[in-house]
Amino acid sequence: MFIWLLYEFISSLIITGLFIALSSYFASTWIMGLGMAMCAILFVWIKRKKINYPIEKQFSYYMIYTILVLCICLFISKGAASHQIWAFYNYALIPSIPTRLFAALYNDTMVYYLLPLLWQGAIYIGMVIVNKDYQWKHHLKLILSLGIGLSLCGVILYQRRQVVLPGHGFDYSGGYSSVDLKEYDVINQNNKLAQLDEPSAFIIHDPEKMPVLDGAEAAYPVYSALANAVYENIAEIERNRLGMDSATNEEDTKKEYENTDQRIVSFYNTAVGFERLVNGKVDMFFGAYPSASQLQLAKDLGAELEFTPIGKEAFVFFVPKNHTIKALSSEQIRKIYSGEYTNWKQLGGNDQKIMAFQRPERSGSQSMMVKFMGDIPLKTPLKEEYQEAMAGIAEKVADYRNQSGAIGYSFRFFLTGMTADPEVDMLSVDGIYPDKTTIRDGTYPLTVNLYCITVKGNKNENVNKMLEFILSEQGQTLVEKSGYVAL
Repeated sequence: MFIWLLYEFISSLIITGLFIALSSYFASTWIMGLGMAMCAILFVWIKRKKINYPIEKQFSYYMIYTILVLCICLFISKGAASHQIWAFYNYALIPSIPTRLFAALYNDTMVYYLLPLLWQGAIYIGMVIVNKDYQWKHHLKLILSLGIGLSLCGVILYQRRQVVLPGHGFDYSGGYSSVDLKEYDVINQNNKLAQLDEPSAFIIHDPEKMPVLDGAEAAYPVYSALANAVYENIAEIERNRLGMDSATNEEDTKKEYENTDQRIVSFYNTAVGFERLVNGKVDMFFGAYPSASQLQLAKDLGAELEFTPIGKEAFVFFVPKNHTIKALSSEQIRKIYSGEYTNWKQLGGNDQKIMAFQRPERSGSQSMMVKFMGDIPLKTPLKEEYQEAMAGIAEKVADYRNQSGAIGYSFRFFLTGMTADPEVDMLSVDGIYPDKTTIRDGTYPLTVNLYCITVKGNKNENVNKMLEFILSEQGQTLVEKSGYVAL
């Protein structure tokens, strides 16, 4: 039996080596599995004259052991490849670990799960073919184990697929953004930031006195436009801080956009950007009202926050453009996101499952959603597995997928201005459609403020001056031109 374990390890090393050397020619790591099966056939052919029933019997027990380990790991992890139980799986099935670890790096979890059984199954079938003493009754235990084990695995993985979707793989702004923000970056000479028709009445000349800005993804075009108008030579200053030559091609500087720590006009999104504000790394944060956990963080750090509304925005729900539902009540939406409604036919739509997408915890839109739900708990969000560099497989809340049964939520400007997705329609809520008129007069029920949040006692004198400018006629013009509704 030891020799077959050794063969499995050798097969794993050979296939992993070939895959690494020729990976650009492979479309999927499933080809690794095919290679493992071919190696298994080769080893059976080499050992064919020495294969007898006792060897088959021993190998069948090894396969039953593999099935048992796989079922235990899947049951405990509920199919989540990020669960720590898979470390036990690695130790329990060491011979095939090189190929499985390589498959994990490619985030191909099905290959990771099934590679040992794929190799062992090919070996076993080969043994049956070359052994003339084969009888079905000798292998009934293995057949039953395979049937029960694979059925159990299939049920677990099916249940997981109800809430876990394939990864999108977004990689914008160091992984903090779901859209490419370069067109709103002050250092981009071809940016499309809102501009004033006349020189700004307020200019900050000294880079050391320019307040450091950060904020939500949807607010980035606003505070970038404000900085572009007020901070003298901000593009040149930012490029110098990043060590970028003024003649450097944009294609050569993609990585520089991720080096946010050096930036005056920075972007780390809502969760991280707010932490930077209360930790004193940022002077002004732009976004929605913070979540309860964020407010608690500020309190724990002794940061007394000041909230300045600088514009109006709408929290909106949206569905695919061809969807039969165009309007919902607040109560219906709450029942969708609590899990009470699971099919669109319950709301007068087609007979199809509702795929209710959420946003990551502590994001601006998720904070607003929690507030909207009140005392009603949100159901478990749809998730996706993604590859977290070399650290392994992790999970995150799945971003909106434009599938026929989908519903999502965001802020109006992010949806219509930054992503401008023609394949979705915003829903009317309680009979009111979110447009600038209903946002301005407050009739749309989910009208919210866009805030500039600062920490009381900030020693940079330009923080208050910047707030005064934002609330001035010129500042409100930039807010409006950026896509929000002025106060």
